[in-house]
Amino acid sequence: HKMKIKEITIRDVQDIINNALSNKKAAATISRIKPTVKPLLEHYDVILNWKKLIEPKVDNERKYRKSKEENKKIINKLLNYENNEIRAIFHFSLTGRRISEILALKYENINWNTNTYVIPKENVKTRKDIEFKLTPPLIEAIKSRGKIKKDGLVFSLTSRWVLVHFKRCMASLGIYDLHLHDLRSLVAQTALDNGANIYDVSALLAHSNIATTEKRYVDKNKDHAQKALDKFTSATTMLLEEEIIDVEVEEDKFSAIKKLYPNASNEQIKNAITLLESKFIK
Repeated sequence: HKMKIKEITIRDVQDIINNALSNKKAAATISRIKPTVKPLLEHYDVILNWKKLIEPKVDNERKYRKSKEENKKIINKLLNYENNEIRAIFHFSLTGRRISEILALKYENINWNTNTYVIPKENVKTRKDIEFKLTPPLIEAIKSRGKIKKDGLVFSLTSRWVLVHFKRCMASLGIYDLHLHDLRSLVAQTALDNGANIYDVSALLAHSNIATTEKRYVDKNKDHAQKALDKFTSATTMLLEEEIIDVEVEEDKFSAIKKLYPNASNEQIKNAITLLESKFIK
C-alpha cells in the first residue's frame, strides 16, 4: 500500500499470508505470494530472511478414487458428447493434457506428415517444448470440427466454457465431485493400475520430475507390494520349470542310450550325448 519498499520486513509479508489464511484462501493460492513478492523486493535490493516466513503446506496429491465402472461411464460420456468442439477437447483431455495446453494448441504446431503435435514451452508448466503423437482418434476429433486451417488456434473456446460443459456432462452421470483437471488423474491412475510403468506415465503427463508422478498418483500399499511379489514368483516359477524340463530331457537321453548300450559306463554315455548334441547343433 503506502509503505516504502525499503521499509518492508518479513513481518509485513507474513501479515499478508495470515490475512489470506483468515479469509479462507486455499493453500495453493497463498503459496504464490512469496514468489510474487520476493523478486520485486530483490529488484530494489531489499533482502529478507525468507526462512522465517511461515506458509501453509500445499497438498497437491491427486489420488484418483473412482471405480472401473465409473471410469467407463465417464470416458464413454466424454467421448460421445454432443458438441463437436467440446468433444474434441475431451478427446485431448483423455490423453493426459492440461486444459491450458489443449486450448493453446495451434494448427502450425501440428505436423501432419509425422502425425505429431508440439505444445510450445510458453504454454507448458515445465517451460519445455513437449511433443506427442497425434493418434487417429485425435485426428478425427480435429477434423470433426470442420475445415483444417493452416494456422491459428485449433480450439476457439475459453477454459470457462469447457468447464461449464464438463460439469454439465458429469451432472448427467450424477457425479458432482470431479474437476476437469482430475481427468489427468483418471488417465494416470488407470494406466498405472493396468500395468503401465511410472516412467511412461510421467512422460505422458510431461512431469519434469518422476517424483512428482510418484507422489501424486502412486499409493505404495500392500497391493503394489503383492503385485511385485506376484511378478517375482511368476518369473522364478518359469525359471524352475525350465530347469526341471532340462533335467528331464537329459535323463531321457541318458536312459535311452543306456538301454541300447547296457555295458557302457556313465561317463561314456555322457560323452556320447555331448557328441550327438554338438552334431545336431551344427
